[in-house]
Amino acid sequence: MIKTKDITVTRGQTMPILFTARDQNGARKDITGAAAYMAIRADMKVAPSVQITSVDPAPTGWRVGIVIADQTGPNMGDFTATLVPDDTQALVALGASDPYLYDVWLVLADGSRWPVVAQSRMPLDPEVTTIPTPTP
Repeated sequence: MIKTKDITVTRGQTMPILFTARDQNGARKDITGAAAYMAIRADMKVAPSVQITSVDPAPTGWRVGIVIADQTGPNMGDFTATLVPDDTQALVALGASDPYLYDVWLVLADGSRWPVVAQSRMPLDPEVTTIPTPTP
């Protein structure tokens, strides 16, 4: 069974999120040669607002923002998706009352597709501080 992983994010933050791929028995899965994908959307009836991948160069509409760890020892199955300020800055932040939805998938070297995280909630909280853009 694939689990959910609800994550609360503050709009405009940089947020690395660690995921671990596991097989049907719960053991860490070797994902050498895999491609990882994460999509975030406001509602299942609309297109994703954020799409990040490990594929470089990224497909049209996607951003490279996932790093697959060296698949040895305790890092087996691990990969990290990092949200950057530009991913969430323009999104409407309504917190837990109206969360975004996301999921995470892997495409293994043999072409098989594996959901790592089932559809999960991602409440987006508004920021209080607006950080000024640096001037050159």
